[in-house]
Parts: sequence; C-alpha cells; structure tokens
Amino acid sequence: MLVGLAVAVGALAPQAGAAVPVKDPHAIACPQAPAGWIHPASGKTVESPQINQNIATLGASDQVEVGCDYFHGVTQHILVTVNFAVADDVNPQADFYWGCSSAGTPWNPSDRTFRVMSRQQWAIAAFSDVGGTLTDAQVPAFEQITRRLLQNAEGYGHPCTLSSSPTTVLSNFHYTFQVAAGSGEGAFWVDEPSRPKGPVQVQRVNGVTFTLHVASSGPKRRLSVQVVRGYEFQVAQPGVPGQVKLGVRVVGSALPGCTRGNTGTLTVSTKPFVRLSVCGKTFLHGWAHTQIEFWY
Repeated sequence: MLVGLAVAVGALAPQAGAAVPVKDPHAIACPQAPAGWIHPASGKTVESPQINQNIATLGASDQVEVGCDYFHGVTQHILVTVNFAVADDVNPQADFYWGCSSAGTPWNPSDRTFRVMSRQQWAIAAFSDVGGTLTDAQVPAFEQITRRLLQNAEGYGHPCTLSSSPTTVLSNFHYTFQVAAGSGEGAFWVDEPSRPKGPVQVQRVNGVTFTLHVASSGPKRRLSVQVVRGYEFQVAQPGVPGQVKLGVRVVGSALPGCTRGNTGTLTVSTKPFVRLSVCGKTFLHGWAHTQIEFWY
C-alpha cells in the first residue's frame, strides 16, 4: 500500500515542432583534451528542451547546448560549447539564426573569442578566454577542439533546408509523481488530435532519470531508471483518467536480480496510481490522492 502519492499530469502550451526524429544530445562526444590539459568524466553538460523543464537560461525553447570543460592544473579552465536548433523546430531561422553559413569569429588578441558555424545545420560552436588563460601557442589547439565539437554535433540539429510543407505541431505535457519510494518529473510530446477518443502515441520524451528505493523480498534498495521512449498517452476525459505509459531502462541498481540495461515501463495515471514494471517485478503500485494542474 502506497502512502503520500501525488500525481500531476497537465497540458502545456503546444510546443511547435514537426514529428521528426530528435537525437539524444548526450551522445555528442567532447573532443580529447590537448596535451597538458584534462577533460574529466564529469566535464560535459547538456541543456535541452527535451531534458530540462526550465530552458529559459538559453533564451529559447528550441535550442540545445552541449558544453565541454577542459582544465589545466587547478586554476585554468576553458569551456567549449556547441549550440544548435532542435531538429523539429518549425522556424529555426527565426528561433536560432546561427549556422548554415561559413561565417564565424576569427580569434584575435583583443576579443579572445573564437566562433565557427555549421554549413549543414543551424549550429554554432565557440570558446572564449577573456581571462587570458591561454597562451598564443595554445589557441590553435582549442580552435581545433571547437571545430571538432561542431563536427561531432552534425546530424543533431535542424538541417539548413527549410520545409515549406505543412508540419505536425506537437503538444507538450508534463508529469510528476511522488511516492514513499521517491519522486520524479518529466515531459513528453504527442500529436494530439482535436477530439481524441482513445490513446495517442507518444512521439518523444525527455530523458530524465529517477532514483527510487524499492523492496523485493528484502530491505529497500536503490534503483535508478531512465525514461528512454514513450508508448501511449490517454487524454483525460469525463469518466476516463489521464494516463501515460513510458519505456524505461535501468541505469543503476542495488536490487538483486535487477542489473543495468534491463528495460521496462513506467505508467503514471490520474486515476490515481503510478506503476513501475521492470526486471520481472512491479513496484510503486498503489492508490492515493492526486492533483491535476496546468504546468503553464
């Protein structure tokens, strides 16, 4: 029996975007550090509307930023970034406007900034060193890292060709859950018909990770799962609760018999209940009070 369960599934303002594949930006590799520098395992950050619910720091809801940190000793630090418009942005020229060009900003000793744009997609990569960390001899290595990061991001952003044909606009929904075992929140996108009479297919999800503490014939143990895909979403109607079914993968586990790589499903419903089915077992299955609200 669960206690303290709260579930919220709310309709967001429609998110403009065509139903095209959106690749996970976490797969974009940071280039190798130059001689004498290190790029730590934790030295990559990803900001994306598919991952972060609050993307206002990037100034747009349709762009992704991947940042790569490089360190020399304990005081020297250079950040190299690549930014691009997401593949399903319906108007990247207005929303993003960098890229699809050979333009850029050559390095000079006054501005100490280097930028390079993609010719194939709406993307730009850059680094700056306003603090004077780099010597003149070190600059070419970071120019090359910037070019390589831009190359590694090719195929993730919106291509330069703009379609003039009608596109499918996706609706964005947000869900949260809280149980004794833990809590989580995320977002998913659907092509929602004007009068849905049944479940609609989830077109994409943000790859959030939940860490829970669950029990299976013993004490509670840690279990971390990542949302990797979506299955279906039932829009709430009179007499019919809202419900979303998502695909998850185990990314960390102290639970016997449930190792990394196992896949399963997470179901969140306004009935209300939340259910995690993975490794041949079912967790978080129970009833409690719920709340339904618009996210914004």
